[in-house]
Amino acid sequence: MSLFKFVTTALLASAPFAAAQTSFGNPAAPVSIVAFVDLECPFSAETLPHLEAYAQAHPDQVRLQLRQFPLEQHVESRLAHEAALAAGAQGKYLEMVDLIQANQRTMTRDQYLHYAEALHLDLPRFTHDLDTHRFLPQVIDEVNEGNALGVTSTPTLYINGKQTTGAQTLVELSSLIQQADYIHKADAPPTVATEDSAAIVSPDLWKQMLTDATQALGPSDAPITVVEFTDFQCPVCRRSVQPLHDFIAASGGKIRWIYRSFPLDIHENSQIAAEADLAAGAQGKFWPMHDLLFAQQDTIDRANLDSFARQIGLDLPRFQADLTSGRFRASIATDRVLGNKAGVDGTPAFFINCHFLSGARSLPEFQQAVALATQQPGTTTPATQLAAAPPPPDHLIAGTFNAPNTILWFSDVEASAAPAIGRIIQQLIAQQGPRKETQLRVILKSYALPDHPAAALTHRASWPPPISKSSGLSTTSSQAKPCPLTRPPLRPSFKPPPPRPT
Repeated sequence: MSLFKFVTTALLASAPFAAAQTSFGNPAAPVSIVAFVDLECPFSAETLPHLEAYAQAHPDQVRLQLRQFPLEQHVESRLAHEAALAAGAQGKYLEMVDLIQANQRTMTRDQYLHYAEALHLDLPRFTHDLDTHRFLPQVIDEVNEGNALGVTSTPTLYINGKQTTGAQTLVELSSLIQQADYIHKADAPPTVATEDSAAIVSPDLWKQMLTDATQALGPSDAPITVVEFTDFQCPVCRRSVQPLHDFIAASGGKIRWIYRSFPLDIHENSQIAAEADLAAGAQGKFWPMHDLLFAQQDTIDRANLDSFARQIGLDLPRFQADLTSGRFRASIATDRVLGNKAGVDGTPAFFINCHFLSGARSLPEFQQAVALATQQPGTTTPATQLAAAPPPPDHLIAGTFNAPNTILWFSDVEASAAPAIGRIIQQLIAQQGPRKETQLRVILKSYALPDHPAAALTHRASWPPPISKSSGLSTTSSQAKPCPLTRPPLRPSFKPPPPRPT
């Protein structure tokens, strides 16, 4: 072991100022992660949720210790750390940290009091601890500790004494621990996040998404739930509003749509717009305000919010008081924390019965996403029964098996968009010219949507026998016209976000 690593490890092990509420996991765990963070630092905000997730996934193998390290250029950070420690004295350190970092634009004493109330803390005790700066000595001690170790930026991590700086994703943290051979391979915790596993959130996180869902459309006992994280100034989010309304209206009570706030920092007025919508919801007008904000997205500012409130008949003084007081900021921050834990790094982001889906979607795409979510393992709702017959084999309906280009059709003959898309595919085939049969192959697969129970059997009845691989023949005659197409099932994969520039 190098002298630097020996001294570093000794300092970290003997430091007396790590209060119990900032350390998590088994004290005897083989992996120790000491993290120096600044609650006003965006890179710390990127990394902390992943640190928490890793430590929570491996409580017996990982010991996580958080150190307060407010940087001089972040003038609001010191009081934020004091607030976090004051909450930690009541067992809510991480919860307060998550709320503060979810809304780094608003870091004030009054906002911390709102968070304390939302976390059901003893408010007089919390206020006294904050105003008397009870935990300032601990903050100073931990800054001095970091200075002694040579910490100059945040986040700075010490994993079993080895220093790592900068934002880290969950996958990168796992790799740092495993590739450095910090623990015996037989005891090594598995990689926490992969593209496949991250596409389905854990049952505990899904339960949190459904808890306290006061803003929702559709019956509470609906078999399918869509949780949306959205931003009122996001143009992509606006494109999903009408398809979602249509989706719910056509479902016959089978879909529940839950709203979650996720205002992005790049949108100047998205935070106040989210507050305005919740303020309207307090007067029973959440969805009218929701739709109006998206319809008037290009004109959202503080003055126009009052105009919108008048248009939908709100009590204007009450509405204005709610916005001025910041009454709903804690709720919005809670939603952002939830989204961060689920891997949301852009809007809109949807979770359909635990399954992650990002980006604007049309009505047929929502239908197919629901079909996928209700048929894959991990869902909390049984799949809709389609047809008793087993799925038919793949069918090559145009071209040859060795053609260099492939179109894979997932088809539902009952889908309303199927004929138009089928014609587009036929045009693509025709554009290949005389050599189309050797340049392009089209393979047809059955994909019946849940609301079309007869589609699978209809496919089986209408398809011709598949072409033999040895025949090299095409079936583009009038007896074997291409079947209509719907889009393939959506398999979103979560990519950890890159570090944001300050």
